[in-house]
Amino acid sequence: SDLQTEIPGLAHASPIIWGDRIYLATVVKLGAKADLKVGLYGDGDSYKEKVPHQWRLICLDKATGKIIWDRVELETTPRLERHTKATHCNSTPATDGKRIVAMFGSEGVFCFDMEGKEIWRKDLGKLHAGPYNAPTLEWGFASSPVIHGDRVFVQCDLFTNGFVAALDLRDGELVT
Repeated sequence: SDLQTEIPGLAHASPIIWGDRIYLATVVKLGAKADLKVGLYGDGDSYKEKVPHQWRLICLDKATGKIIWDRVELETTPRLERHTKATHCNSTPATDGKRIVAMFGSEGVFCFDMEGKEIWRKDLGKLHAGPYNAPTLEWGFASSPVIHGDRVFVQCDLFTNGFVAALDLRDGELVT
C-alpha cells in the first residue's frame, strides 16, 4: 500500500498496533521545527531546547492511515536536554488492549484508555541518561515500559541512581 500520513513532531518511539488501530507517541516543539542532527560525527553534544513542547498520543486507522484522534497529553518545557540525534519521545508505548502506557522520560509515565483519555500519570523525577564518562551531557531517556498482568515495569538506567520500578496498572502507584 502507498498510504502515508504525516505525523507532527519528532519521535524515535515505534508505533504499536492493537486490532484495527495504530497508536504512536510524538513530541512537537512549539513555535519552531525541532532540529535532528543525523549522520556520522564525533561529538556527543546535548541539544538545548528551553521552549514548550507538546507530548502527544495519536491513533490511526490501520487500513486507511487516517488519524482517528490526536491528543495533546502534556505541554511543558523539557526538564532535561536530549542528544542531537535523539528526541524527547524515544520510548515505545505499551498496551494490553485496555490501556496504553507511554513513558515520556523525565516528564513521567502516563496511562490512557484506548481512546486517549488519561487515566493516571506518575512523575519519576528527572531521569538523567547520558554517557557514563561525561556526566554533564544529557542524551534523553529511551527505555520503554512493559505491561505484565496488572503491573507496568520501567527500567530507568541512569547516570546515577538507576532503578527498576513496578507500577500498578490501575492507578500508577508504586508497587513495593
